[in-house]
Amino acid sequence: MRARASRRSGVRSGTMVLAVVAAIGLGTGTASAVTADPGDTVVSYDFEPVVAADGTSQTIFTNGGSADVVTSVVSAYGGTVQAVESRPTQGSAVRFPTFDASSTGPRAVVKIVNRTSTDVLAPGSRDFSWSADFNIDAETSSHTRGSTDNGDNLFQRGLFSDTQYKLDVDDHQPSCRLRGSSGATGAVRVIAPLTVVPSQWYHATCTRTGNQLSIEVDAFDDTGAVTQQWTRTATSKRGFGTFTWAKTGTPLSIGGKLTATGKPAGGSGDQFNGVVDNAVLTIQ
Repeated sequence: MRARASRRSGVRSGTMVLAVVAAIGLGTGTASAVTADPGDTVVSYDFEPVVAADGTSQTIFTNGGSADVVTSVVSAYGGTVQAVESRPTQGSAVRFPTFDASSTGPRAVVKIVNRTSTDVLAPGSRDFSWSADFNIDAETSSHTRGSTDNGDNLFQRGLFSDTQYKLDVDDHQPSCRLRGSSGATGAVRVIAPLTVVPSQWYHATCTRTGNQLSIEVDAFDDTGAVTQQWTRTATSKRGFGTFTWAKTGTPLSIGGKLTATGKPAGGSGDQFNGVVDNAVLTIQ
């Protein structure tokens, strides 16, 4: 279903089509009232399916935000992204591969890159937020020697030692991380004060406001109503600096980690094991 606050523009958005492997129940959602400037929703993926003219079921990955991007799925060792039912009222979502610690385990990540040389995915000095609904599996990591799937990266751009914004659910704990042009001394990670329950739906939002980074997590019941909320905020004493990338082709990824060239990360792919919906990036 369409993510919470979304504004379309006349700019062409990236589109990618994959086969649907599950029946989907459609629904409608209600947008929350906005009391402040909602900013520009540059990326918004609700993962809703369409049916081709010949009657073949398909799922279409279309950016509902303003960014002019190209969307694809990058996979390794037979990994796939499958269409499944989302939480109540939200239509469809996407299922990422289940946990496999081996070096040849299935991997699949949604890749989003700028269509042109203009970096519409870089917030620069502006405040911004990134968020997603998720439903994580019970088994998502192994800390035994040789495991290559020990993280659950949900939404990120940039790698650990580079400029980065990231939302992950490592060890079933949602967290946000920011590293800007000020480097490691200005980087901040904030961890939500909860351990998520497998097979339950949550919505996590990371927000940069000045030198602060906050995380907010909502839990949903079986009817889709919010039952509990957790928040936490951390401050960068040095300041984040700006969020820009030397290479505008640096990918934004959903469901795992990609290298700077857009390939699945090898030794530590941080494949998200579970279901994702309503992935959104908003820049003020």
